[in-house]
Amino acid sequence: MKIKKFKVLFKTIPLAYRASKKLFIIDVLLSIISGFFGVVVVHATTKLFNAVSANIAASQKNTIILALSLYFGVLISKIFIDMINDAISFIISEKSIIALSELIHKKANDIETTNFENAKLIDSIENAGGGLYYIDYCSKNIINLFLRDIPYLLFVGCYLYSLKPVLFFIPILIFIPVIVSEFLRTTMFVELKNEQAPLERKLSRYNSYMTEPEFFKETRTLGCFLYFKNLYVNTLNLLNKKQWKTARSSQTIEVLSRLITLIGYYGVLFLLFTSLMKRAISIGEFAAVFASMQMLYDTANHIFVERIGPLLTDEFAEINSVIDYFEIPNRVYGQYESDSNNDDIDLKNVSFSYPGRNEMAIQGINLHIKKGETIAIVGLNGSGKTTLAKIILGIYMPTQGNIYSGSISYSDLSREALFDNKSAVFQNYYKYLFNLRENVTISDAGLKIEWIRVKNACQNANVPVDNITLFPLGYETLLSKRFGGVDLSGGEWQRVAIARGLYRNSNIVVLDEPTAAIDPIEEGNIYRKFIDISAGKTAVIITHRLGSARIADRIIVMEGGAIVQTGTHDTLMKENGLYKTMFESQAQWYKD
Repeated sequence: MKIKKFKVLFKTIPLAYRASKKLFIIDVLLSIISGFFGVVVVHATTKLFNAVSANIAASQKNTIILALSLYFGVLISKIFIDMINDAISFIISEKSIIALSELIHKKANDIETTNFENAKLIDSIENAGGGLYYIDYCSKNIINLFLRDIPYLLFVGCYLYSLKPVLFFIPILIFIPVIVSEFLRTTMFVELKNEQAPLERKLSRYNSYMTEPEFFKETRTLGCFLYFKNLYVNTLNLLNKKQWKTARSSQTIEVLSRLITLIGYYGVLFLLFTSLMKRAISIGEFAAVFASMQMLYDTANHIFVERIGPLLTDEFAEINSVIDYFEIPNRVYGQYESDSNNDDIDLKNVSFSYPGRNEMAIQGINLHIKKGETIAIVGLNGSGKTTLAKIILGIYMPTQGNIYSGSISYSDLSREALFDNKSAVFQNYYKYLFNLRENVTISDAGLKIEWIRVKNACQNANVPVDNITLFPLGYETLLSKRFGGVDLSGGEWQRVAIARGLYRNSNIVVLDEPTAAIDPIEEGNIYRKFIDISAGKTAVIITHRLGSARIADRIIVMEGGAIVQTGTHDTLMKENGLYKTMFESQAQWYKD
């Protein structure tokens, strides 16, 4: 058992309290009252049967009716309290899940960005979303365990002991088969879960290969549909065999458990009957204890099946994911709120390495970018261009060295001062399943739309909004055929992504190869428009097409994570360096 599981479980109790304080307090009180009424039911049952056995011959109906009324009154009250408790618990559960979900998403915004390059973190984020349901469920079980179930068992145990000490062992006789069977069954299902997880991932992937639109053309054209179909069927059969084997073993244990429980019931009955014959207990006490046996069994079942059992057998591995996720360090921002993004940007001896990698993605970078300057960063694939752009944007912080906005270090800037005046369009942009207007204005989500900016951004990015075939509803056209909208080509989507970056009011704009799916001529036109509309702004263009780099004030050439050349197009062409070699190899693309 991992102690940190319980640490997180108990942390969720204050969270549930904050989600709905009044309902939480009512829920706790009702849990306590429900456990108390469980004992009262046993006492009322004793009174009823004692009254019946003592007064039936004398026909003292009033005593019997009084005892009967007490019994039903207590029983109905307990049922009513349990119903209210369940209803309130459901409401609290919903509120707690929402609150936990908000914390998980807030945490994602606070985590150091470089952690998102770590596959383990990605797994934690995915698992945390499912784990929050388990945390809420288990925290409720912990509350009920300590406030309802355990008090009830203690009360009943004391009551039985007061009748006859040997009767104290009745709950133990009932618990033993429950504990053993549930421990074995849960362990088997945990093992099954671990075995079936990779198989289920394979099934999901094979199904995507056969049915998802992005794979459809290739699987049909290459004739590999049947291959994936066979893989899917074989994996499904293997999964079914494992599930059937576990289910069969589980049912066998369940049958044996029931038999042992039945023997335990006979043992309890023998103890009760022997005690009754020796007049150690009354008829009413015999009936009350016998009648409460099912309640004892249900309580034991709840404790070990729903409350303690899963924790002991580590079934809730998802909870560990939530714990690990919340223990990831947050990014620490500074306190400066000044609009320092209007200043020069200065990189001094900047190096950076990704988590889990020993080699540096960029190293020893010294670069001064003047306010309002347009620079182009070029180089071969893997030279560190995108990494450098993300450091300039403040997405990544240097592993070594420092970067400044004016005289202020990026590490000293607040979140708002660091990001509010920056915009970027990356090659790996995202296709939001929204309409065109929402895709372009997503940086101002929830704010009043400035239509002139929307139209200018689309016009400058060459988004053909007036084409009714592509955009039948204009700016309100939904960009998702899956949800009844339209499909766009890769180049059309890139124009939308560029419009999104141009729409945002910013003083620093980075274009990281966003025109890869657009032909070189149109790319040149878009970049020229970009230069015009970014006048007075600091602009960074990353491109592998060197013809577009000529429009920059300065070109930065990178190789192996380092800057190897700097200058204008003309000065670099006079050098026998990497830039000239790359440009000449692409010269046929952009001859004047």
